[in-house]
Amino acid sequence: MAELAPKKPVRIPVDEELHVAARPWVLGDVDAVSDVLHRSLYPPNTLEDVDEFVDVGAHVGSFTVLAFAMGASRGTALEPHPSNAEMLRKNVEENDITVDVIEAAAHRRRDVMEMFVAPSSVAHSVEMVRSREKIKVETVAIDDLNVSPDLIKVDAEGAEEHVLEGALETIQSHAPRLVISAYHYPGQEEDVARWLREEVNYNAEIEVREASPYRSPALNVPVVIGEPRA
Repeated sequence: MAELAPKKPVRIPVDEELHVAARPWVLGDVDAVSDVLHRSLYPPNTLEDVDEFVDVGAHVGSFTVLAFAMGASRGTALEPHPSNAEMLRKNVEENDITVDVIEAAAHRRRDVMEMFVAPSSVAHSVEMVRSREKIKVETVAIDDLNVSPDLIKVDAEGAEEHVLEGALETIQSHAPRLVISAYHYPGQEEDVARWLREEVNYNAEIEVREASPYRSPALNVPVVIGEPRA
């Protein structure tokens, strides 16, 4: 019997110098990267004038690498799933970018939680039941990371408000732009927008963006953009 060829990631260009490696044999991997790079899941203008950022739910690093293509110089990327975090580190190394990769889930505080492992690589969650399979993951609060971000992006599969609660001091001290995926349960976009307005006195706008079916059953999903009030 012929020996099977080793599985090789595909490298999806971001610009002339940067790329994102994804695993075509892993359900949803390439589509999730395309959501960010080609479908503009996150509005490109949110990355303008960003030097330092925090990427919560970084997956394999598509938003992280895109941030550098848009001019960022340093970042912190959090991803709790071990194989995703391994690919994230690979993308940081291959692109030679300055990123602190943290293999943990952002949440309200430092702890250990159970995470439900989803069939798709982009949908693992500490809040929402995605399968019978679970693994233990570490959680951290952004406030414990000693960061000074211009932007925080959050895609935490239903834990977005808990992530924001754990970033309250950072938000109050540095007034970063906030880009929040808010399509993980009905009405989440309104809950997140209300939190931003009431808890940190931010302007909050809800934008509807295109996404792949591996990320959401809906073709268009809400993303909340938070900006400090003038």
